Amino acid sequence: MASDLYFFIDQSEDDNLSDAVDKREKDLCGLVIPTMTSTSINFQGSRDGTNFYPIWWDSVLLEVTITSSTIAMLDPMWFAGVNYLKIGTGSGEASDRTIYPIWRAF
Repeated sequence: MASDLYFFIDQSEDDNLSDAVDKREKDLCGLVIPTMTSTSINFQGSRDGTNFYPIWWDSVLLEVTITSSTIAMLDPMWFAGVNYLKIGTGSGEASDRTIYPIWRAF
């Protein structure tokens, strides 16, 4: 079941991909980034919560460079029309990670 509270990346699954987050009726504006090994985050989107696809913006795979222990602000337009999101890290993490979204209601 999709959460709307956080993205959880479970290292035991070894895919560097979070659980799904339900973003219906709100815009993703940012992420609270914990201490992480990775320096990038990418996104997958879904309209139905089952089939997820990489998100591309302006013919480029959407990937954001991050710094550990910060807030990364995002453009809500990147996710317009997407009902569910997953985030992935560019490299493996040493342990499980919880990344908290910053929402704007509409």
